[in-house]
Amino acid sequence: MIILKKWGDKVKKQIIAAVSAVLIILTACFAGGKYYLLRSESSEKILSLELPPFSDDIVLHEGETVYEQYFEVIFENGFSSKDISFVSEDESVAEAKYSLTDRNRYVCYKVKANSVGETYIYFTANGGETVSEKVKVVVLPKVTETITAEATDLSPEPTDAPYEEDETQTTEKQTEAEPTAHTEYISEESTAAKTTEKTTEHRGDTVYIAPTGKRYHYSKTCAGKNATAVSEAEAKERGRTPCKKCAGG
Repeated sequence: MIILKKWGDKVKKQIIAAVSAVLIILTACFAGGKYYLLRSESSEKILSLELPPFSDDIVLHEGETVYEQYFEVIFENGFSSKDISFVSEDESVAEAKYSLTDRNRYVCYKVKANSVGETYIYFTANGGETVSEKVKVVVLPKVTETITAEATDLSPEPTDAPYEEDETQTTEKQTEAEPTAHTEYISEESTAAKTTEKTTEHRGDTVYIAPTGKRYHYSKTCAGKNATAVSEAEAKERGRTPCKKCAGG
């Protein structure tokens, strides 16, 4: 009996020692961050990196940056941003960088356009063992505002009959062009002389009319470059009246 008791006490002490040793080892592993020893070596921390369904190509102009991109991380035991790499096949065209993590599984990233061209970006985890699908990035030339000559040309369009305008508008333009300090009073004789000078081009019964307007002219120059020659009677039949500048109307 005494021998059995001593043997039982010895076994009990060995069991207690073995359990204590296991507890010490487990405590050391957790304290040192070695909890991966508790799972299979083939199990990965990040299981997959999933792009949103029907992801479109990213189209930017040189120098632009877009932030509204993300992908979903499917994981087993958690992850950090240091566990994921952002890869561009041609960083001279565009590059991708980490932005933030939303709701503990959606990783947002930003894409910066560097130069004109096309490239693909993708994401890797755990040393490249887990890789996402690729996203195409298209970089277009920088948008520049160009002002054409047509946009800056504010001059009025030429008319076929430059003198076929309202009498009031003609008077206002003449008043603005004349100096206001000295007002000239034109006598009836000088007015008649000018009228005679302007009508020297008129010969016989021929007058000139523009495609548009209400007047007929003795002067072809006064009528405009698209004027046609008709008889004065025909011009009157069309409802035209003499021009006040060249026909004494």
